Amino acid sequence: MNIFIISSAEKTVDFRKYGGTELVVGDLATSLSKFNEVEEVAVACCKGSVFPENLPKLKVIETLEESEDMHHDWVAREADAYQIYEKYLDDYDIIVDNTKFDPIYDYEMAHPDANIFHIFHAPC
Repeated sequence: MNIFIISSAEKTVDFRKYGGTELVVGDLATSLSKFNEVEEVAVACCKGSVFPENLPKLKVIETLEESEDMHHDWVAREADAYQIYEKYLDDYDIIVDNTKFDPIYDYEMAHPDANIFHIFHAPC
């Protein structure tokens, strides 16, 4: 089984400095890559993302530089990131979306048989 995880195009995945959605993405990718049934886990994430070493099944697909400005068009950033990782999606059995933005929904409409799971993160 091959799994593709989409992180936000806002922050790097780095367990050492940020504990939001990106931490969840990092933990999920790390854990899934340890299962025998999983051949590969790919993560689309910001450039400079950090994962534990010695995970040969883990593939990082870098998208954009981490955002430093909160006042920008978030949807446009996600669309730009999508343009980078979209070419990989057909190669994966399961797609785990953590973005909640339009591009992956458009992909889902064009590929109705794709196994896409949307995870919505919100404060408790």
